[in-house]
Amino acid sequence: MKAPDTSVLIAGFDSSHSFHEPAQEALSSVRRRGRVIAHTLAETFAVLTAVGPYEVPPARVNQYLERFLDHAPIGLAPAGYPEAIAELGRNGISGGAVYDGLIALAARDAKATLVSLDRRASATYRRLGVKLELLL
Repeated sequence: MKAPDTSVLIAGFDSSHSFHEPAQEALSSVRRRGRVIAHTLAETFAVLTAVGPYEVPPARVNQYLERFLDHAPIGLAPAGYPEAIAELGRNGISGGAVYDGLIALAARDAKATLVSLDRRASATYRRLGVKLELLL
């Protein structure tokens, strides 16, 4: 099973993105046999609706994200957060990388391959032992 991170969801949305086509291919596979990670839904919504390069109306972003919800999103159970935070700390993951770490742990726990365009986050993903497919 494959699960996209936020970078893939954004590239798949933006037809002018340099990696739009590979993202679309990966997302097609996700729609058939994969799942999205709950946290990436929030991040994608935040990025696409924020003041800045996208500024997409929330209803349009919701419509886009709904395409990936035929299967329930995967994520960490609330009761698992204390152990997740402890694991991130043991692995030297802090600051903004914590959010990448939560995405990685959700994918790893679901035995999903995380699909990404984010080289920066890939170090965190690898440190946590998630199966990773970089589209770059």
